[in-house]
Amino acid sequence: MRRRLWIAASAVGVSMACTRGTGPTPAAAVTSTTAAGPDAASASPSEQTPTCKDELGMVYIPGGAHRARDKNYFWQEVEVKPFWLDKYEVTVEQFRECVDAGACTPPYRSTSGYTDAARNALVCTWEIDDVPNLPINCVDGDHHDAFCAWQGKRSPVAYEWTWAAQGRDQKRKFPWGDAPVTCELAITDQDLEDDVRGCGLGRPWPVGSRLEDRTRDGVMDMQGNVAEKTITPFRPDRRFGDLRDAYGDSWRTAASLRYGVTSGSPSARENFSDNSGLRCAKDPGPLPPCTSAD
Repeated sequence: MRRRLWIAASAVGVSMACTRGTGPTPAAAVTSTTAAGPDAASASPSEQTPTCKDELGMVYIPGGAHRARDKNYFWQEVEVKPFWLDKYEVTVEQFRECVDAGACTPPYRSTSGYTDAARNALVCTWEIDDVPNLPINCVDGDHHDAFCAWQGKRSPVAYEWTWAAQGRDQKRKFPWGDAPVTCELAITDQDLEDDVRGCGLGRPWPVGSRLEDRTRDGVMDMQGNVAEKTITPFRPDRRFGDLRDAYGDSWRTAASLRYGVTSGSPSARENFSDNSGLRCAKDPGPLPPCTSAD
């Protein structure tokens, strides 16, 4: 029985989106691209009207037709609207800014004295101070929603997550294509042995550590490192509780459980684990993105 513990063409002007937090530093974050015309130098600031806008630290995902589950959990064609998605998983540093601002509560810890031995054995990145840019984990649905709202974003819908992860209409099994998952491609568990979980480190890696774990549009770590919850209910039947669709494998996911990026699993809103983190989405504004997708 399969189980996974959850868990924009050149334009005249300058534009940059401002959000709380600057984002992780493994790679350059997505920022606005500007192209000044020949009269730009002589134009006054009020005459330089922005014609495009990029969201700092996010990647623009064009929309399209996508086969996904509807609210009744039946497969059907869904028209995905364009949206923005965080390039990287949310890091401990970013989440700490939210906690310091009073908008988020601290994540769970492995040292909280749980009666469940498995909880006490968790590897929660909030407690690791000597490794920068680790993805935050040990968070539940409330943490996810609060952080995204604090940044003026939202939790992604399941069909948005899978649309981006599979390379949109390219329908890749994994972000890079169909080649099987290995530690050279994504941060995962090689074979369920304790000494090779997390590709030998026994924990998540800094975000963006595997350049191959990159989608067609440039979103990182959608296969490995930590899995991610969406806002979509896993089942419409409330008898199952407040379950959400969760996607992506993690540093703990064994080879036998790697079914591809469109394969989700249930995760109760209140559940948390060290193999689950978070990523935010955002609806486009009135201006088109400055960077063009392929």
